[in-house]
Amino acid sequence: MPPKKKEGKGAAEAEEGVSPEDFKKNYNKVCQTLDFGVCHVALNALNLPEGEEDGDDPTVLLCDGVKYGRLGPGGARAVRHALMGIGPGLKEGTPPYRPCNTLKFLYCDLTDPGIGHVAELMKPSTAPLLEIESISIVGENNLTRQGFETLSIALISNTTLLDLTLDMNPTLDDTALRVLSRGMLLKGGLRTLSLQNCTIGFEGVGYIANMLKTPGFQLSSLSLQGNSIGPEGLRAISDGIIGTTTLETLDLRNTDIGFPFNPGLWEGCTAAIDAGWAAFLSSLRQNAAGNLVNGGIALQSLDLRENNILAEGGRNWPLELQEVVDIQGSPLTTLKVDISLDNYSDLWRVATKSSGKKGKGKKK
Repeated sequence: MPPKKKEGKGAAEAEEGVSPEDFKKNYNKVCQTLDFGVCHVALNALNLPEGEEDGDDPTVLLCDGVKYGRLGPGGARAVRHALMGIGPGLKEGTPPYRPCNTLKFLYCDLTDPGIGHVAELMKPSTAPLLEIESISIVGENNLTRQGFETLSIALISNTTLLDLTLDMNPTLDDTALRVLSRGMLLKGGLRTLSLQNCTIGFEGVGYIANMLKTPGFQLSSLSLQGNSIGPEGLRAISDGIIGTTTLETLDLRNTDIGFPFNPGLWEGCTAAIDAGWAAFLSSLRQNAAGNLVNGGIALQSLDLRENNILAEGGRNWPLELQEVVDIQGSPLTTLKVDISLDNYSDLWRVATKSSGKKGKGKKK
């Protein structure tokens, strides 16, 4: 929520520096001082929340590289200085833009130096007056191991960040995730982690599973959509599902955890797929039972769409999945699968917002 405006004498002075217009002016001052010119790409500092018509949301800073052009590391530096109120072209005593708690960098090509500037906004030692709760760095940013290490180090000291989205970064592979996981594990306060459409494999999933089963790591939502983790990755994440007491939502859409869509590649796949699914369904049972007994939060929402889950070989995994989710008292109130499954109508369920109970409905 935006901070309440003070009324009466001195109201104007109290509001100085906390308006979006002041942020934009400071951003342009920094750009001009650094000879960037008047950079327009970060001027969309407001985001109108869906369903609200009473004004813009000053808490969200949106830098949309598709709509406004590439921000780059130079623009990221200007954003950093304007938010902190300290830097080239800014007078001493310039206040930080404190209302901002959400940063969205969409297709901005930040590169490693740009990530360095974002990292400075996360550290209490360099930005003590900012409380950033959500960061999205989406699209190709040409990050190397150095960039991920910089972000990981910033995560360790950060105390406010709850949501981290790093979708569509092709250099975010198993090695990069190993580096990032160290920072996320030591931070421990993340609630939402989205790593959609990166290049994470089963080894990277192992690092995530290790985080999930670590006491004090309180992630409630995880998306690995679009990563080719394969049945080995499904087996790896199962270890984390057994150990977590906080994960409510898991997105495994389009992660190659079933048979290849090309039947010519099926030979030799059955054993690995059977092992992965056996471990996964066992983990769902253990997650539900363990959290019921120990008072934790069991997995409630699971997306398995765009995976070729077939009844091949000796096991009928769609049917066995149905047996797991149909157990009386099952906490899994939302399950999304492909309509091509023979028992689709028995599996598909979506929790209603009002009751939290499962309901059968058409796939959207």
